[in-house]
Amino acid sequence: MGNEIVLESTIEYSSVRISLNQMKYLLYKYILPLNELNIRLSDGEQIQISSETLINLLLTKLSRNQLLELIHMFQIINSRKSNIKHYLEYILHGISM
Repeated sequence: MGNEIVLESTIEYSSVRISLNQMKYLLYKYILPLNELNIRLSDGEQIQISSETLINLLLTKLSRNQLLELIHMFQIINSRKSNIKHYLEYILHGISM
């Protein structure tokens, strides 16, 4: 009864009150330390993308809710002392499709 763990299956990101500038700041906080990312495209070509370009790409291609979910995942990954690079590469593959 008192020892039950309640897991919220979905988070309602539309109710999160955060400005675009605050989201930009958080993206910079997590992505800027990566400097550059090497991404392999589906055709095998490998491109190099700067952190600044990557942040601008995310801001233009993702909706507000998607950005909030992405930042939330970055926070979870960071709290586990892991690197966001592989998750970010996965997201970029989805954007480029």
